[in-house]
Amino acid sequence: MANKKNRNEHMKGFIFSVTSLLLVLTVHSQQIKSKGALSVSAEASLLNGDNHVNGQALLSAGYEFKGWFIGAGSGFDYYKYRTVPVFADVKKYLRKGNRQLFIYGNAGSDIAW
Repeated sequence: MANKKNRNEHMKGFIFSVTSLLLVLTVHSQQIKSKGALSVSAEASLLNGDNHVNGQALLSAGYEFKGWFIGAGSGFDYYKYRTVPVFADVKKYLRKGNRQLFIYGNAGSDIAW
């Protein structure tokens, strides 16, 4: 009687182990859909004007998904006179990794300070 009870416990343990393994393999085999992420981009540049070089600082924030970034930004611009540029920003990343090559375009307006 004890032998039959012991065998039933081993069988239950075996079935539990196999079921758990199959569940893990099933969950692991499903592809995780890539969600986008919020992203922030900072830029500092030099602007060569009519008579001297001035600086510009921009900050844009947006959403990055499958190699694309869409966002909006603002900053400070000291070209000829002080302005605050406000713009929409679109980037396409061409490679993955730490050093990403990208192309971008932005459009907006300058607000006089």
